[in-house]
Amino acid sequence: MDISVTPIEGIKEKLKRAHEDIVNLQVEITRFFKESEHPIVGNEDFQVLKQKAKYHHGRRLPLRFSVLAGEVLYHLRSSLDHMAWLLAKPEIREKTPVRIEFPIFCERFSKDGVSSLKGKIEIFASDAAQKIIERIQPYNGREPLNDILWLIHDLDRKAKHRELPLVVTRFDFGSLKLNALAGFYIDNRPIPLPDHVAMHIQKHMNFSPVVMLSDLPKGQTESIIPTLRSFEREVRRVMKLLLRELAKC
Repeated sequence: MDISVTPIEGIKEKLKRAHEDIVNLQVEITRFFKESEHPIVGNEDFQVLKQKAKYHHGRRLPLRFSVLAGEVLYHLRSSLDHMAWLLAKPEIREKTPVRIEFPIFCERFSKDGVSSLKGKIEIFASDAAQKIIERIQPYNGREPLNDILWLIHDLDRKAKHRELPLVVTRFDFGSLKLNALAGFYIDNRPIPLPDHVAMHIQKHMNFSPVVMLSDLPKGQTESIIPTLRSFEREVRRVMKLLLRELAKC
């Protein structure tokens, strides 16, 4: 065992690996569409783009994409648990290490009316750290099920038992967000767009297929790369808050 490696360095390496996986996934998704039978090359006739939309929608994606996305989630969730270990009381680490995890709840109370954090927050030695962890709980937000920490926790939990389902469901028009199903096809039946909209898209927008996590809550329409990047930023933000408290211990 290399005793020169600190737990903090281990967390940093996990976050670094998560970032590398996101970059690699972005490269592979770009290559997947570029090397397809009908790549999107830009400045094409709008009717051609519509046909390509039909081709790309619902395409089967390489399983590796799901594996990489799952690995990102694992490293992000694991980083939070490692931080929980560092913040835990020494006697908890020694006697009941299995109790140590970073608590993430979308509901303030359990079904029997008991606080969800009861027994979870008490393992941390710092009162300030306890307050930070309580404050950032998803149930404190307006949409707990859309909270980034909850999504990380929930998707990582699912990824432990199966590969994350990814789909091509939307096409990215830059600043103009149109759903491929609504704008081009519904049940494979062509739906016409107004001429001025079609011309605007053809002239100004970068048409490209988008890969999404199909397990995201209703209303979440961001593609997988920005989604994973937002997950990474949130974990780094939480780490920064807690590292300050860890330094005071």
